[in-house]
Amino acid sequence: LLSSAELLHDAVENAPAVAAIELDAQLVLDLDFLSYVDEVRLFYRINNDPNWTMVPMMDMGGNDYHATIPGQPVGTVIAYYMGLADNFQQISGVLPIGAAQPDPNLPNFILVGYTLEATEDGDNFSELGNWQTGLPADNAVTGQWTYAFPVGSFSTPGDPATVVQPYFQHTQNGEFCYVTANANGEQAPIGDDDVDGGTTTFQSAVLDLTAYDNPTFSYWRWYTNNAGANPNADWWQVAISNDGTTWVPVENTTTTDRSWRRMAFRVQDYVTPNATVQIRFNASDSIRIGQDLDGGSLIEAAVDDIQLWDEMEENSIAENEQDLGLRVYPDPAMDMLNVRVDLDAVRTVEVRVLDLAGRTVDRPSTANTIGQERMTVDLSAYSAGSYILQVITDRGRDELRFSVVR
Repeated sequence: LLSSAELLHDAVENAPAVAAIELDAQLVLDLDFLSYVDEVRLFYRINNDPNWTMVPMMDMGGNDYHATIPGQPVGTVIAYYMGLADNFQQISGVLPIGAAQPDPNLPNFILVGYTLEATEDGDNFSELGNWQTGLPADNAVTGQWTYAFPVGSFSTPGDPATVVQPYFQHTQNGEFCYVTANANGEQAPIGDDDVDGGTTTFQSAVLDLTAYDNPTFSYWRWYTNNAGANPNADWWQVAISNDGTTWVPVENTTTTDRSWRRMAFRVQDYVTPNATVQIRFNASDSIRIGQDLDGGSLIEAAVDDIQLWDEMEENSIAENEQDLGLRVYPDPAMDMLNVRVDLDAVRTVEVRVLDLAGRTVDRPSTANTIGQERMTVDLSAYSAGSYILQVITDRGRDELRFSVVR
């Protein structure tokens, strides 16, 4: 009944330990169908627990919905997605798309109480050693992994809605990432230098994780296999090993997503962290000799912003709560709030505005703020009242109360 429903939500990627996590979504649905809505639901799970917890989201009016995930201990990874239940309890409008399928797309992930330790972004940070693009055992004849400025391919050249291979990387203000080769140009037909005839591997160096309490990886990936004559028949696979011989699956899916999607996982949930940990990414084109449409999937993949995190030490949590030198002015403010904050040497930054009940009312853009001391928050749509501004980075967090007058 609600197949045209859409949920809008800004994914939360990091959260402090113990504090409740507030999530908001907006429902986009034709008025004629609102009577068929039973409820908007949040589904979440903790670490490697296979079971999802369902929480009904509170209707805040105006098609806005709100839910809270209880505070979690330091070093927790939360996976979550949202969906809309109709009067017959059928779920539609799942966000991220496909997250509730039997072979699911990636959900959103929240790292609780973590600090960033190392990054490989293909641009400014290469702190995880040398990465190998291609192994001797690989047998793909085209579309091998490479480090490059991504060149997109499109079903209809020039139409972003028909993109197959990404035409942009993920790093803020970056240029390069790791891709399964590049098309010869954005006017080239889809399938130009895609993965054909086997598998291609992108693999890390040997990583010594013995110094970390709870090493956790996140990465952003792009994967498509639903174009071509035999769509949805090939695998995207990510695996981890602590001996270079036995590889444990982290991702193993045939579900496509033509966008940058973030995965996060604790190493301990797959292998025992030691001095010889490696991760690898495989994109493959099946070779099914003698079968109809043999090798007919069109495979494109990309990886960017691979990051190693570790849980924040208990005795450093309080120290990191108030260490960013946050200042706001004027206070009270009318249409614009000026923010001064020390963002030197940070790698991630998130800004939230909360009401006094702790609900998130805004997530101002943080584009081009890393390394800056000043930013502004547009208050033109705010009602008069008191609010809390939070700035959350990998180096710490800070918050201040301010007022809006009309």
